[in-house]
Amino acid sequence: VKQMGALVKDLGRMSLKNTDQPLPEISLSDLLQEEITRKAERLAAREISFETEIASDIRLQADLQTLAQLLDELTDNTVKYAKSRARFSLRKEGERILLQTENDTELPPGPADQVFDRFTTLSNASPDEVGLGLSYVKEAVQALHGRVSAEVTSDGLFRLQIAL
Repeated sequence: VKQMGALVKDLGRMSLKNTDQPLPEISLSDLLQEEITRKAERLAAREISFETEIASDIRLQADLQTLAQLLDELTDNTVKYAKSRARFSLRKEGERILLQTENDTELPPGPADQVFDRFTTLSNASPDEVGLGLSYVKEAVQALHGRVSAEVTSDGLFRLQIAL
């Protein structure tokens, strides 16, 4: 029952808003920093060291609720699966915005884009995970006309990168 309740809640969040209204300009820098601040206590409780590299005043036009949910899912995934360290970065390269999270992992090296498939969980997931969080991230990024990718590096880091 608990799993089904979580599943229904997650599916409800999966529906992205489609609107003809102009979207507001939002400070992605501020929103990401606020989200990391909310997660800092959980990181500390798990003795996860973390660092941030967030460029100031990176802005984009987006639905605030969609963007906030995207960042919540993204940071929550990093908090849940980091073993001892995590890193969050946000920067601009030309016209592109690059958002990246990294955490150490026991997963084998290689591409990990399957994490974006609905109902996919990897070997390090807890039994009550249903595999919808990162699929929401992918759909939200695509709605923002961006790209998302994931990999496990040869030095044991799970790296998720979003280009907007």
